Amino acid sequence: MRRLTGLLTGAVILALFFTACQTKSADQKKAEFVEEGPWQVHPSATTINWTAYKTSDKVPVKGTFKADTSSCSAYATKTPGAQSALGAVDGVEFRIPVADIFSGNEERDGILKKFFFGLMAKTMDLKGSIHLDDEAKKSGHVSLTMNGETHDFPVTFAVAGDTISLNGTINLEQWNIVEAMNSLNEHCKLKHTGDDGVSKTWSVVDISAVTVVGKE
Repeated sequence: MRRLTGLLTGAVILALFFTACQTKSADQKKAEFVEEGPWQVHPSATTINWTAYKTSDKVPVKGTFKADTSSCSAYATKTPGAQSALGAVDGVEFRIPVADIFSGNEERDGILKKFFFGLMAKTMDLKGSIHLDDEAKKSGHVSLTMNGETHDFPVTFAVAGDTISLNGTINLEQWNIVEAMNSLNEHCKLKHTGDDGVSKTWSVVDISAVTVVGKE
């Protein structure tokens, strides 16, 4: 369940990235893409998905972050004066409540909240910022704070009109969460045991995020 864990946190994290609310207001409109500012990220039009892995066969376990109410509890700060879609994302800061984690399995979500994130220091939220380092190579990094530590992980990005997507992989071990990982593995031992009789939780978690940017 290590991998599952990672994914969640990571994800967490880039989870990560903008805001985790999938609920869209009725009057929300898609932004028109023009090279004029100022632009900003729309938290309510942002989706963050994570994929963790279990067993020796690396079986994927997928999930997202989903707000429980019609109003987003996660948020992304504005990037004042952004003159382009990419400019609105570059440097944006985010906060993703751990309580919004959703894998489609209520028991699993409860274990992740209580016995994984719950054992970390100062991790009611996953916090961080996004940095688009090289527009030509479509590469950048996310600075993620979890378990009281802040570390970077690389991401790639793509732009399609007013929609920007990011993808990256985090290794949970980088945030020194041994206690939380051991706790998660213990509670998921049977479900993470494959045909070879080995219980394994991968420490890597894949993160993907899609957001829509528009004029203020």
